[in-house]
Parts: sequence; C-alpha cells; structure tokens
Amino acid sequence: MYNLSVTVVIPALNEENFLERCLASLKHLEYPSELLKVIVADNGSEDRTREIARQYTDAVINVPRKSIAHTRNVGAAETTSDIIAFIDADIIVHPNWLTNAIPHFQNEDVVAVGSYPDVIQEESNQLQQTWSKLCRSSSKKPVPVDWLPSANLIVRRSAFNQVNGFNENLITCEDSDLGYRLQALGKIINAPGALVYHLREPKTFFELFKKEVWHSNGNLSGVFNHGFKLTELPSLVLPALFGAGIMACMAAPFLGKTVLIVGFISIAITLCLYVGKGRKKVGNTGYLFYVFFVYLAARSISFYRDLFHLIIFKKSWR
Repeated sequence: MYNLSVTVVIPALNEENFLERCLASLKHLEYPSELLKVIVADNGSEDRTREIARQYTDAVINVPRKSIAHTRNVGAAETTSDIIAFIDADIIVHPNWLTNAIPHFQNEDVVAVGSYPDVIQEESNQLQQTWSKLCRSSSKKPVPVDWLPSANLIVRRSAFNQVNGFNENLITCEDSDLGYRLQALGKIINAPGALVYHLREPKTFFELFKKEVWHSNGNLSGVFNHGFKLTELPSLVLPALFGAGIMACMAAPFLGKTVLIVGFISIAITLCLYVGKGRKKVGNTGYLFYVFFVYLAARSISFYRDLFHLIIFKKSWR
C-alpha cells in the first residue's frame, strides 16, 4: 500500500523554539523510512535553526527571504518524490499522519490530502482550543474540500508542478489560491486521520487579531489570480459588511441615527451568521461573539486595505 515516495518540505526562519519538536515527531512516523525524506528551507535564520535542522533532515537549503510561497516553491523544486508534504516548523505530526493520508493517493483523481491542525489540549487555553475546533472539519470521515492549509498540505508532485506551485506574489492566502487551482486537476481531500498539531495558535484575542490581519493579506488579490469562486463569497462579503457596519457606527455622530441603526444591523447580521455556524462545533455562544468580533474586525481591515491598494495603486498590498 505504501509505495509512494514522500518529501516533507518545511520553511523556517528563526524557529529554534519549535523546529526540534517538529523534526523529532517526523522521526516517529509509521511510514517506510526508505520512502521518506525531509528538507528544511531556511530563510536566513540567525538562531540555531540550521544547526537543529542538520541533525534531523536530509537537506537544509538556503532561500533568499521573500514570500513564504517562494520558500515552499524552492523547497519543492529540490524534490523528486511522488508526493510533497508541506508542514510548518511549529507543527508536530501524529505517527499515523502519512499512513492515513497516502492511501488516498491510490485514487488517481486525488491531487491533495491534509487537514486543519489540532492543538495539544494540555498545552493550550480556551481560545486556542475554540479556534482549533472552529477551523477543523466537523466530519470524522474524509471529505472533498476547496483547499487545505499549507501547514498540513500533502500534494501530488506532478499536480503541484502542473499548476506552477504557490503564487509567490501573495503574502498569505497562498494555500487557498493553490487549492482553487488544483481543483481543476482533481479532488482535494480533508482527511481527519492526517493529523498534526499546531504549537503556536494565538493565546490571546490580541494575538488572534494580529494573526488574522496578516493571514488575510492576499485574500482579495488571490481572486484575480485563480478566478472568482462562489465558495469564497462569504469570506469576502461578510468581513466587508462587518467593516462597513463599524464605519457606519463611527460616522453616526455626523450622519445621524439612521446610519447608526444600519451599522448595528450590519454588525449583528455578520456576527450572528458566524456564531450560528460556529456554535454547532463549539456550543459556547457567548464566547463565540468575542471570538468572531475579533476575527471579523481583523478580516475587514485587511479587506478594505487590499481594496484600497487595488483601486488606487492597481495592485495588491505588499
């Protein structure tokens, strides 16, 4: 069954606090060692990252510091395996990660497999556990999806090369952009059994806010690269509606009570839609209002920033 060679590609920049746990977990994989290689693509780390990487990996390559998409592409270019598995340096893989993922590639229609990372319960707080549950699929069975996060993305190398890999012009959202382009070639499978753990989920609401502002860079720009997909509409429209509601409330002292009411309605609609969907996974409705208020505020800032740059400068934000 396990006749496909796999190369794990890990981008890294000053990751000495996490990389050793990541690489050590790969040593415990229940997958034939002769079919497995590990490459760390280093962005010029100034700590012990490269020293740690050399102890565990088959190759450590130096990559000029550009976008994370560029780093992953350079690492992928060094592979000759059937499968490329992308993870981040702050990820720990479950021993059955590949043994549960690789069999899906026996179906020639499948081009990518993975899942959203979980957290280690005893090392995480309420926000981290809540956010992880919200992001992960509620299905315990493998299901087709539009895209998978690049923190845990296992892709057929021939398909990856056929779509020219990650879009290096995107700061983030390179994983969703890749997924939408891969869909033209075959199925992308969210497989809960392909389990990994994220060591660096945001611990506070402020950290979540900063992460989502950064993570949504390129969300709007990516549409112009892979073409508009109907499934992207909520992630574009709802943050925009929420942001418009916030701006309306701020402008209400100057524009009147009607604007204030419209603003509150816009905010309430978006929050209720997100909370209504999220409570099926988490159940703590009150806490979810805080979580999604922070999330939508961050996403709306990125949306209007990207929109401003696209209109004024005719290019996405860099």
